[in-house]
Amino acid sequence: MPNASSLEAPSRSSVYTGILPSQKIREMVATRDIKSLEFSEISADQVQPASIDLRLGDFAYRMDASFLPGKGKKVWERMRELDPDFQSYGLDLRKGAVLERGRLYIIPLQESIRLRSGVSAFANPKSSTGRLDILTRLIADEAILFDQVEEGYEGQLYLEVAPRSFSVVARTKPASISCASAAPGARTPSRSVPPSGRCCCRRSRWSTRPTWMTGPPTCPSRST
Repeated sequence: MPNASSLEAPSRSSVYTGILPSQKIREMVATRDIKSLEFSEISADQVQPASIDLRLGDFAYRMDASFLPGKGKKVWERMRELDPDFQSYGLDLRKGAVLERGRLYIIPLQESIRLRSGVSAFANPKSSTGRLDILTRLIADEAILFDQVEEGYEGQLYLEVAPRSFSVVARTKPASISCASAAPGARTPSRSVPPSGRCCCRRSRWSTRPTWMTGPPTCPSRST
């Protein structure tokens, strides 16, 4: 029987210390180290005191299983290997689309990142996703771990989203995820909040620390 230590998730390197402030994040935006892939530019209110809010892309793609691309593979290539026709079944998030409970989706994010030497990134979900029991994980090209981006990376980022208790509505403009259905008799909320991606940064070998996760509002309590 495996011992407890063998079941523990790999810990992040302890060499990264200190969080970069908003001034440094604005520099990364100004130098296009963080940039939008869409026609719209990154707005000033996306930058928080020690983070940057990132946005969902226009389409979500349903996949049959979770995956990591692995060394030498891009996310898009791995998706095509798993399902050659996945693009034919993309959900358009520009007007809102339902992400079904028990299904898994890959959503390209609107922003891309370029991590210079000595800069790495990792992601954490917002507490609101946990309250609604939505699994969200960041994936980068050639990644061998979820929620981590190695220094020197340049490219797009993707979000894995898997609603586990409720179906949710995802919308690109304005970017949001809200509750689509709760328990029988419960009322669906009409409001939504933007999903936030936070690019928090740590010093000593610089570390950019994005938590590019969706942030749905609190759902109404279940009927008894």
